[in-house]
Amino acid sequence: VFGVSGTVSAKNGGTFSGAVTFNSDITVDTDTLHVDATNNRVGIGTSSPSSDATLHLASGSSNKPHMLLENTVSSGGDPGITFADSVENYGYRIGADDTGNAFVITYKSGGINPIHGTDSERMRITNDGKVLIGRSSSFAGGLLQVKKEGGASLSSWDESNSGTRTHVEFLDSTSGSARGSITTNGSSTSYNTSSDYRLKENSVDLTGAITRVKSLQPKRFNFISDTTDTLVDGFMAHEAATVVPEAVTGTHNEVDADGNPVYQSIDQAKLVPLLTAALQEAIAKIETLETKVTALENA
Repeated sequence: VFGVSGTVSAKNGGTFSGAVTFNSDITVDTDTLHVDATNNRVGIGTSSPSSDATLHLASGSSNKPHMLLENTVSSGGDPGITFADSVENYGYRIGADDTGNAFVITYKSGGINPIHGTDSERMRITNDGKVLIGRSSSFAGGLLQVKKEGGASLSSWDESNSGTRTHVEFLDSTSGSARGSITTNGSSTSYNTSSDYRLKENSVDLTGAITRVKSLQPKRFNFISDTTDTLVDGFMAHEAATVVPEAVTGTHNEVDADGNPVYQSIDQAKLVPLLTAALQEAIAKIETLETKVTALENA
């Protein structure tokens, strides 16, 4: 049974008032609208709505079938769709936020009908392309921003625990080639940067490493935001940049258009080649001295 309440226009221009009940299928203008009264399905653009859908939209033209939800009153509610389970009393809503500047997914609960329950935001996509999880406002930074109070903010896993598994991969936008990744091997995590010899040229041995290492200025300090004032070992980015500039990102004392600091950062792993070369030079010096001492002792 398919019921329509209100006023229904007839083809001859007349109207029917009250409720109209149909006990059989209805087809309007061939495939424009088809109501399968027996199975409670509606087809728009098809006279054979899918058995997997209650509402089936189809189009045989170049205009792809889509559904438009439009709010034509500035003070009205925001367009969206709610998926509700009134038995279990929960639901999810997808649609615009109250400003119309973001697409939001919320979890709805409370009340007898979850359609009218309380919204708890789960994720939003802002109009400038940022994806936010666990927060409703974005920082100026990355396209994916995740916030969680306590515990891990991001989790990634592979169903197989054998072999190397790639969880995040960074690609060159021009060639699509991998430039870095985060992988696991079942027992540990690796943070990788591309290093294949076929990607490199003008390779020479690193020399004079001891002199450069002596220019590094390692420090003990605590971060201002750390309320426990825990001391850690590290470097000041601008000082390290004078020795290993490729290890540092950002400009010393940089600020944005509003005068806010744009902080430098350091990838301390990029100091390893220099430290290794310096250690090798020191080992060579030690071995030379040991040989001389041995010669003197045997003289």
